[in-house]
Amino acid sequence: MNAHLNLHIDPIDELLKADARANRMQHIDDDGFTLRVVDRLPVKKRISAVVRFAIPFGCTLLAALIAVAFTPAGSYMFDAYMDLVTETITPTLVGMAVAVVTLYVVSIGGALNDE
Repeated sequence: MNAHLNLHIDPIDELLKADARANRMQHIDDDGFTLRVVDRLPVKKRISAVVRFAIPFGCTLLAALIAVAFTPAGSYMFDAYMDLVTETITPTLVGMAVAVVTLYVVSIGGALNDE
């Protein structure tokens, strides 16, 4: 840590802070203009749970497919799929199952979130 810290006090910044403190409690009456504007805003449309699930899930699936197609990690997924088809339980298959279940849980959790 620098022991010789040089603090510079900006006079314009200090003037602005003093002005803000002096006018903090001042209210400008707008004769209800703000409330009228807010009342005329359109109602926020609700997005269905299916769409909230489908969008992140589809984007994640697309990203995964691109990663499989263009990286050497794709062989991992093909090996896991072949293990699944031949009904052979291997660490590759278990890892892939964990990844798929995690994808579903995160997508469903995001879809059920009411925020």
